[in-house]
Amino acid sequence: MPATVSHNLSATTPDDPAFEIRPSHWNDTHAVSLNLATNEIPVHDSGRHSGNIFPGANQSVGNAYVDIGTIPEPASPATGNMRLYVEDQNGHPVLEVKGPAGLTRRLARDSIIIAKVDEALGVSKGEAVYISGAVGANELIQKARADSINTMPAVGIVLEDGALNSFVRVLFSGKATELNTSGFTVGDRVFVSEITAGALTTTAPPHPNLRQRIGIVTRINSNNGEIIVTPHIVRGDHEGTNQNEWKIGNNAAGAKSVLFRNGFDGNLAWNPTADRTINIPDGNGTLLTTAALSNH
Repeated sequence: MPATVSHNLSATTPDDPAFEIRPSHWNDTHAVSLNLATNEIPVHDSGRHSGNIFPGANQSVGNAYVDIGTIPEPASPATGNMRLYVEDQNGHPVLEVKGPAGLTRRLARDSIIIAKVDEALGVSKGEAVYISGAVGANELIQKARADSINTMPAVGIVLEDGALNSFVRVLFSGKATELNTSGFTVGDRVFVSEITAGALTTTAPPHPNLRQRIGIVTRINSNNGEIIVTPHIVRGDHEGTNQNEWKIGNNAAGAKSVLFRNGFDGNLAWNPTADRTINIPDGNGTLLTTAALSNH
């Protein structure tokens, strides 16, 4: 049979709307005051309460706000929970959440999707991935590789290891943390590799591969490295331009070149010494030249 507790309700004066509520077995240090005129209860004191502040049912705070003070990064919560807290960063309070595995995400900075692994051998934390399809409401991901448009563009970086058909978090904007960046230096621009699927490289893939910069390395460490993830558009898959003029060159003296590649390198170069125009006649056939063109 559950225990019953009697409560004392008292007012200091008949006209005073402030009441004190306490179980009869508590001492004065555990009393809770209630002001009926303002509907206010004093700030929660952890010395008077521990455990769950809210019951298991859904709650609404109404038209109100919640102030959260800064604390050092807390320990990880139990499985199935997320821990919300405010941490001080160089004098600025920032709102963060921490998961059971210890991974922290900063709200209003980091954007993620939860995707299903569509890679036979799985994916590893820190690898670049692309959307390979979808099943229902679930995006499918595979490792990105810059040697084919079919495995590009990368949408972000995987934040944890994942086997085939498991669900992982993919960061598509923000800061990826707890990575192995020991092979880079601070400030490195990293691209999707054209050689190894999922890998990042500081060397921009050469033509005819595709080129996509995916982020900037900001911290070097074998376990706690960091990359600011900002995937750029893919370069190298353009069909041309719809403009009536297409300009190349850096406005400096010297020959400017257009390269053609079919297994060999063809170089069409021109070094005009004044404003020049070359008009190609409208007709069929092949234009051949064995001597320098005259200026017209």
